Amino acid sequence: MAFLKDLFQPGGLGSSVSVGMPSWSVVVCRIDVVLDEMTVRNTADNIRRKRKRGSKAQGGSMASYYADAAWSACCGDDGDDDSDDDFHGDLSSQLSARPSTLGAHVGMGLIVSSTTSVPAGAILCVYSGDHNGVLTSAQAELIIDKSYLIRLAPNRFNNGKQSGSMARFINDCRDKRHYNATFVKMPERECALVVATRDIKPDEEIFASYGAAYWFGRRKM
Repeated sequence: MAFLKDLFQPGGLGSSVSVGMPSWSVVVCRIDVVLDEMTVRNTADNIRRKRKRGSKAQGGSMASYYADAAWSACCGDDGDDDSDDDFHGDLSSQLSARPSTLGAHVGMGLIVSSTTSVPAGAILCVYSGDHNGVLTSAQAELIIDKSYLIRLAPNRFNNGKQSGSMARFINDCRDKRHYNATFVKMPERECALVVATRDIKPDEEIFASYGAAYWFGRRKM
């Protein structure tokens, strides 16, 4: 069973690589220059800053450029007039909910069900909220089962329990040696991307850190 995921990592600058600009048609749900969890987080910060300024990723950090392309392929605007939050193109079809490898007491986990490995930097799935949309801190406090809450930003929460998102099955194994994914929060998109931080083999369970705040809260319950 997935629980509260609240990550408090500082942002920074993405990695810079001096190579030619990639083809947008080739970069599909893959951040090829992402090497580790911190780079993923820094890349997400770069995307947010660029969007806030209303600019596109032209030059500068190649990590940011690849991530922008991956976001566009996975969750970008498809040109309709309904919403700019069109979720498509992630790897959720290659994932399945099965009994967790952590044991029966944990419940279900999210397992790679494809016959090939999922590459590092792949956008695995999207942690979206339910029909109530983004919740304020006051609204989140009223929820009895807070197990599926994720804090996107101050005073902004998603409750994934009824969302249908595959991400709600991701467990925290509480061992950083076995983490293979991370939550990249996109508050302006009202969701979090689940990004592979290393290659993940077939039948391997996806693990990501929920953050110290979650486990501190569990001790107080």
